[in-house]
Parts: sequence; C-alpha cells; structure tokens
Amino acid sequence: MSLLLEHQNGQTLARLQGELTIFNAADVQDDLLSLLNHEEVMLDLSEVSELDGCGAQLLAILQAEAMNAGKSIALFTLDPAMKHTLQYLGVTVCSSLPTEASHDGS
Repeated sequence: MSLLLEHQNGQTLARLQGELTIFNAADVQDDLLSLLNHEEVMLDLSEVSELDGCGAQLLAILQAEAMNAGKSIALFTLDPAMKHTLQYLGVTVCSSLPTEASHDGS
C-alpha cells in the first residue's frame, strides 16, 4: 500500500495504490490522516486493488474528520462496487478527477 502526493493549483492530489484492508489499514492510517494537513485533497482510489469494511471505515472517518476541520477530502473511483460501498457508509465519491489534477506529467 502506498500513498503518492502531487500538488497542483492549490489542491493536493493523493493516489492510493494497493489493498486497503484490515491487514494493512493500521500501516496506512497515519499517511491517510496526514492528508488532514492540507486544505483541499482529491484522493484517487482507482489503483486500490481491494477494499474491505475496515478500509472503507477508515476512508469514512478521514472524510468526516476533514469536514469537521473545515477541509475538503474528495474521493474518486470508477469501481461501481467500491463507490456503492463508500456511499452506503455516507462517504461522498466523485465520478471524475478535476482536469488540472488528472495530468501527472508522465
């Protein structure tokens, strides 16, 4: 599991890669919660290969804590099952990344 960060136009684009499950949630929790140090974050979940209830709850907590702090953490995924699961937990999920943040320069 890795978390990659890019900064563009005052927004932070974070890309989560790998599995987000009960087996590694504790390992990535601090990295995810450090996103609360940024005012506006788009968290791209398109490279998350597996998400279980524990991982989904961690993302729900992250988004709730951001809202409580007056910050914005938007989640993005095209996976319909992941999107449905997160929305069921009350997590807001976007259907597309902002145009400016979708160019990684590679």
